[in-house]
Amino acid sequence: MSVKSITRFLIISSAALFCNTANSQILNELGSVHGNFQIDAAYYQKDTIIDADPGSELFRYNAFGNINYSKGGFSAGVRFESYNPPLLGYLPGYKGSGVPYRFARYQHKDIDITVGNFYEQFGSGITLRAYENRGLLYDNALDGMRVIFTPKRGITIKGLVGKQRTYFSLSPGVVRGIDGEVNIMDLFDSILGKLKQK
Repeated sequence: MSVKSITRFLIISSAALFCNTANSQILNELGSVHGNFQIDAAYYQKDTIIDADPGSELFRYNAFGNINYSKGGFSAGVRFESYNPPLLGYLPGYKGSGVPYRFARYQHKDIDITVGNFYEQFGSGITLRAYENRGLLYDNALDGMRVIFTPKRGITIKGLVGKQRTYFSLSPGVVRGIDGEVNIMDLFDSILGKLKQK
């Protein structure tokens, strides 16, 4: 390889590296967008041996797609879901398409605020557990507002109000709750760390 070729290669490589770094910095300033999607589909046929009839809808699917945006302490997202109709064996109330999940969240130091849909659990989940299991098509997300305050490492206070999801609509009842958690080990480490600093 000649000196001229090596020089040309170094100039092009440097320019490409600079452009890549500039693009990365621009993307970091604008924030990041990420997501995922999933489709579970089946085409049913009548089983003549056991006389199982799939009904008039032979092609069925469960599908969803998430799009999330984040920049610094701010994040937001939506989830589109479609069941036209849902796979056999799942609750028929999920029939249709829509955006049943959307949220905006801001986290800064000891405060965390979410508006829209969210999942939450108080303690072991005996008093409150809002969660999803995509494989079972179970989703009882809350739609409302949640505030999490962490005044000291090991101490967490949560407050929320909202309605639980029921298929593509909301339940008539309103869920309100306040929860306080103390993690002895984290609190002890936090106090011990401050004593060591002194």
